[in-house]
Amino acid sequence: MPSTLDDDVTRTLSGTLHVTAGLYFFSFYSVYQARDLSVYIDSHEEDFVVDGHNVGMTASQSMSQSTIVQHGIVSSTSIMDVTFFVHVEPMPTSIVVVDMSDDNSPLARHEYEPGTLPSSWTPAPGTAYLILETHTVDNHGQAGMLREVYGHDATHFFTFAARADGICLRHNTDISW
Repeated sequence: MPSTLDDDVTRTLSGTLHVTAGLYFFSFYSVYQARDLSVYIDSHEEDFVVDGHNVGMTASQSMSQSTIVQHGIVSSTSIMDVTFFVHVEPMPTSIVVVDMSDDNSPLARHEYEPGTLPSSWTPAPGTAYLILETHTVDNHGQAGMLREVYGHDATHFFTFAARADGICLRHNTDISW
């Protein structure tokens, strides 16, 4: 009986697309690659549709493909797992960073347009924690706010800025305590 060597390789890819709430739909289609390396899309098979009305909604699609390659008596399996998430966010309108003291008093307050925060944040002297406020508006014009607290154990925070087409870009800001 010939011996076989299974040299299995699994690759995993996942990502999240953040979109703003709005009066639109996103349709997603699978892209395929054939054995001859040609790439094609089947425009008749939607994988899923995201309704931009539902703030907080997350949709996902997962796909997996296995390929067995035989080299004489040696075989190997290559597995590719892909998971794609879409999350509907409220439209960010402004970002506020508040440096807070031990006695819960604000030391400094800075307001930014989405996408304009610096890449590094140095809190004011005596800052015990930061409050990050993201002011938002939903697709009905209703104002809202998301608030997060960051202590000395935090090394960064992130915010979103929306493009005109509803796609949100993530901006990371390092915290230099």
